[in-house]
Parts: sequence; C-alpha cells; structure tokens
Amino acid sequence: MNKLYMFCALVFLTACGSSDNKTDEVVDKEEVVDKETVVEETVVSLFDGSWYGFDQSEINLEISGNIMSVTVEGDPVDSCFIEESNESTARAICETEELSMYVEGDSMVLTDEYLYQITFSRN
Repeated sequence: MNKLYMFCALVFLTACGSSDNKTDEVVDKEEVVDKETVVEETVVSLFDGSWYGFDQSEINLEISGNIMSVTVEGDPVDSCFIEESNESTARAICETEELSMYVEGDSMVLTDEYLYQITFSRN
C-alpha cells in the first residue's frame, strides 16, 4: 500500500511542480504583432515589382505592398488588392474578378476563376 501512496505522491508532485520551460511564459501582444508584421513584409516582397506577360507582353503588372496595378499596352485597366498572401501564393481581388497568384523566383502565374493562366516575368 505504501508503494501506491508513493506513486500517487510522485505523480502529484510532478504534475504540480514548477516548470522551467520557457514556452509556458506569456508573450506580450506587442511582440506577436511585431513578428507577424515582419512575416507579412517578407511575404509581400516576393510579389513587389514590375511584371510583364511572358506570352502576352502587352499586359504589365506593377505590385507595391498590397496593391497591384494592371496595364494593357500602357493603359491602366484595373487595380487589385492583394490579400491572404503566404510564402509564395496570394489572392488578388480586382474590380471584375479574383485571381490566384503563385511566385517562384522571377516567374509568377496568375490564374483566374475560370482557371485561365497567364505567366509573368519580373522586369
């Protein structure tokens, strides 16, 4: 019976003991916001820049932050808001449609809701 009491006491002390593990500490909300901001800036920078249509050179994109300007033969035709970006993909909400964006190096593929794709190269 003493072994049972000893086992229960050991389990109780182990469960209630203090933790030296730093993951149990509460992180300031400000620090979390800063870390998220840095991640967003890194992700958005993958898309930033000037892009021209690889197969359709008359289409150009200018991306700065979360705004994408679309021009065709030098004339502005649409302005889009980029949201839900992660490492290499994002979604652009334009006046007339939604586009999926995928970046790999200096190439970007835009896909519309009908799965029509245009490949762009970074200028």
